[in-house]
Amino acid sequence: MEGKTNRKCRFTECLSYYDGKEIYQFMGKHEGTLSDEILGEDTEKKWSDLWYIYKPYGYDKTLAQMTEEERKNRIKYDSVDSMVEFAKWYRERKR
Repeated sequence: MEGKTNRKCRFTECLSYYDGKEIYQFMGKHEGTLSDEILGEDTEKKWSDLWYIYKPYGYDKTLAQMTEEERKNRIKYDSVDSMVEFAKWYRERKR
């Protein structure tokens, strides 16, 4: 992406659950931008090498540069986590 000014990106995820009869799908999305360079520290929390270049919207640093607290509280941007959506659905279903 050298020389590109539009560095917007979106990661889309899908979690599927099969209850023995039906398949349910829960979609997630994470929007942000890609850094011009690799930034940040390596930790056991890393989920991908994209960790070093992905900046969530509302932040001026990559996930690898954020503290654990910042990563947990990424509320500055519109993000949907498929696992969270599944957990909400599952809790409601079990009532």
